[in-house]
Amino acid sequence: MANHEVIADKYGITIIHPPEQKYVIGWWQIERDGFTHWRDHLSEKIWFTEDMDSSFTALCIEHFNWN
Repeated sequence: MANHEVIADKYGITIIHPPEQKYVIGWWQIERDGFTHWRDHLSEKIWFTEDMDSSFTALCIEHFNWN
């Protein structure tokens, strides 16, 4: 889908979805609540696509150095 982005910075992950909405999750929130909690929570959103899920997962793996 156009205009969907999942980006990471020092604070955490920002998910951008139309119409110009942003969903921000801090790294500290993912660390506190767990990856599975946030992935399940996001999966409940109708706008959270498989591509976004893949990007979210990859960014978490990279940030937390999970292998």
